[in-house]
Amino acid sequence: MKEIERIVCTGCALTCNDLVVNLKDNEVVEVWGSCSHGTKRIKELIREKLTCSEKDLDLALEKAKDILASAKKPLIYGFSSSVNKSIKIGLKIAEKLNGVFDSPPSICHLHVPLAYEYEIENAKLEDVLEKSDFIMYFFANIADTHLRHASRYAIYPRGEVIKSGRESRIVLAVDYLENENMKIAQHKVILSPGKEVEFLKRLREFISTGQVPSLEGLPLTLESWLILQNDIKNSMFISAFAGPHILANITAREIYRELISLIKTISESGRESCLMPLAEDLNSLGASIIPYKQFGASHAIEFSDGNPIHNSTTSASSKLLREEVDAALIVGSDPYTHLPRTTAKRFKEIPVIYIGERKTMISKIAKVNIPIAAIGIEAGGKVFRIDGEEVELTPFIKPQEEVEPEQVVLEKILAKL
Repeated sequence: MKEIERIVCTGCALTCNDLVVNLKDNEVVEVWGSCSHGTKRIKELIREKLTCSEKDLDLALEKAKDILASAKKPLIYGFSSSVNKSIKIGLKIAEKLNGVFDSPPSICHLHVPLAYEYEIENAKLEDVLEKSDFIMYFFANIADTHLRHASRYAIYPRGEVIKSGRESRIVLAVDYLENENMKIAQHKVILSPGKEVEFLKRLREFISTGQVPSLEGLPLTLESWLILQNDIKNSMFISAFAGPHILANITAREIYRELISLIKTISESGRESCLMPLAEDLNSLGASIIPYKQFGASHAIEFSDGNPIHNSTTSASSKLLREEVDAALIVGSDPYTHLPRTTAKRFKEIPVIYIGERKTMISKIAKVNIPIAAIGIEAGGKVFRIDGEEVELTPFIKPQEEVEPEQVVLEKILAKL
């Protein structure tokens, strides 16, 4: 039995780095310190392993090259659980083939361009742990997505400044329906769709002026608002976390702009503040940051003679519905789980190449399946956690023979094109 400490978990975008793994004969026997998401990924991935659709990797790569090279407008899709190097190679493939690059719907698609546009200050999760005394969750339920967010970084741990942990932290949870977040929140606000901007503006108005705003149309009593005001007034470091529930709203961009305005107003009032997206997948943030820095758009980029284009018609959904893509390279993602059924069914009409760790719905219809070494378990690389910090993943298990890391497979495909 071999014990390995300080394993980085790849169960979600928190990338907690305090796991302990026991190995025997190159297999995981026990995992300590992880949440259920991390444990499932590390211990159960082997049962769902993808197998190559061809007799060997070279033949699979050759077939993938033939499909992509003969396509007029291929879709290069996924990457929200990929390492940063793979994302960069995926962009190069899309650019070389005059294709479309897109990633699964994500709160990071909103956060990244607006955070750069408004130059909001960043903070580390460790800063939240050590100093933040007021935590705000907007349109999120960490009990579903980031199970250790409260216990490791945001609410329960004791820090240098917040020495008594939970007893010294105030929590505000805002969402459309009551959820588990609200069970640990002193303040909960359930908003009707259409009231989001109004609520954020009233909150910003109070922080800016110190006066009680009009509460007309909001689901708060004067008493509950005054208690909230007092808690905000006594806080020194306000951390805000934005979740994916906001994406269900057609005015999501307007809501997020108002949320950023709130964070900037908090900073201007003399308090420390930060805003982080609760990224849905391991590297949803990297899949948005890297395209934005290279091409000025966080997702949905169409290349035409080397020129990047981003608008309402360049998304994967739009291109599929319009029948404007004639092949697809899907990397580490299953579009059947997050694209509308009417859109996803188009994949049955075009040749699909799937590169991934496990069997999925898309692997069942793919013409070519190429397995890869499990990221952070059998293969290394860098990803972005939710605060924008780059995290190095170190493998601790040897992959099966002829199974390559994701970035190596993509490099070989790019070299063949």
